[in-house]
Amino acid sequence: MLSRFYFLFSLFISIGLSLASTNSDKEFVEEVPILMYHHVRIPPPQAKRLEKILTVTPSDFFQQMNALYQAGYRTISLNQLFEKKWEKRFIITFDDGYKDVIQEAYPILESFGFKATIFVITNEIGKPGHLDWWDIKFLESQGWEVGSHTVSHQNLCHLSMQNQWKEIYQSKVILEKALGHKVYFLSYPAGRFNEQVINLVKMAGYKGAVSTLPGRENKIEDIYKLKRVRVNGGTPLSYFMEKVLGNQAKRNTKISVSKLQRPTRSVSPLKSPSQ
Repeated sequence: MLSRFYFLFSLFISIGLSLASTNSDKEFVEEVPILMYHHVRIPPPQAKRLEKILTVTPSDFFQQMNALYQAGYRTISLNQLFEKKWEKRFIITFDDGYKDVIQEAYPILESFGFKATIFVITNEIGKPGHLDWWDIKFLESQGWEVGSHTVSHQNLCHLSMQNQWKEIYQSKVILEKALGHKVYFLSYPAGRFNEQVINLVKMAGYKGAVSTLPGRENKIEDIYKLKRVRVNGGTPLSYFMEKVLGNQAKRNTKISVSKLQRPTRSVSPLKSPSQ
């Protein structure tokens, strides 16, 4: 079994190298910021420092989305990133698959017509505080993308090759079986990866992967280590816009937070089959 694994690994690596040389002719830089969120909620009183950093309040999240909406920005999916040169587009991603994504983030995004990508840890699906399968399928039915955040969210660089493969490939298989279609993107747990991990991600059949490397610009040659803009809790709106839009933030009309208004777009109440 192990010898078969190494055979397949070598085969896919050789295929990957040939594809890499083919893609080199398509190099271009895409200025579509990929935003990285975790929680959207009011932090619990007992929340530790890291949890507070990873938590954006619904009020702040609404202001951020409304500011981008008023500036003329709209969302695209990771699958669309390198389809063409985009103008005024951005991508929203949520790591870990927390329940507040559907409870708090989804209604806000839906009111603007925005879509997002959720990266779920398959071992955590349905556990307290996390999305269940109904939630995931519902979000997907609303135009959201679903990606893998591995089986158990371990630092892939600290695992053996066999366990790296299990985390990367098995999570993909679980998601595809439950959702009934291919899953094309992965988010590296804690943003940790190396060349061996990238090669295994390619071998598993993913089209690309997102990292925690900071940046607003991405090249197609780096589709397995896409940069993102981390959005931390407590980020002032002006700084958020500067991080997301860079120099373009100064060209847009200044937005008064007191005048932010939610677009008139109805959002149906969420009810699971058990309700």
